Amino acid sequence: MNPLHIRKFIMGLNAVANEHQSWAAIALNRRDLRAMPRHDLKRLDCIFNLDAHKICKFGKWFRIHRQTFDYLDEARTRELKSDHYHMHEAARIYYSNVEENRAWYSQLVSRQSDVVDHLAYFKSKSNNLLRYALPFY
Repeated sequence: MNPLHIRKFIMGLNAVANEHQSWAAIALNRRDLRAMPRHDLKRLDCIFNLDAHKICKFGKWFRIHRQTFDYLDEARTRELKSDHYHMHEAARIYYSNVEENRAWYSQLVSRQSDVVDHLAYFKSKSNNLLRYALPFY
């Protein structure tokens, strides 16, 4: 794999991972989404939309770079895709009725933790690939 491609992948992965962490901070720490600031309302789509896992920034970026993820680790890519989907699903169900769906909050936390672990894995794998792709001087 081309070192320039790897660098771009790592930069993009860092950017979308940070965005996802920011979204997760809102999803995990807000109990009343109606009180969200107006500039954050777009993030609500990534909670209530049935295709939230596809329309969030990470989901869009992931689909574009799926081939690179598969190259790095195909099985782990499938796990990331599944955990990301189930995290958004848990958020949607939980926030559809916070009082009735309290059990879904732990699912949301667990799946978010899994997504973070996957992203850390892919960052590490990419950095190792880059390290060994560059010539030694």
